[in-house]
Amino acid sequence: MLDNASMKITRRTLAISALAGAAAAQQTTSDELEQARKQVELTSQTLLKYEIAISAEPAFQFKA
Repeated sequence: MLDNASMKITRRTLAISALAGAAAAQQTTSDELEQARKQVELTSQTLLKYEIAISAEPAFQFKA
């Protein structure tokens, strides 16, 4: 049986380890970044071909 006293971890240590893992997972290569930029540019060019009336946009409200 494990003793809880030997397994103490601070919130700060837990947060640092969680953030380190997330940062490592988010690292992308410059090739992937360039491909994403090209895809955004292609999509933007495609969408610019179509004109949508403002009345077709849904109504929305921001509530704080």
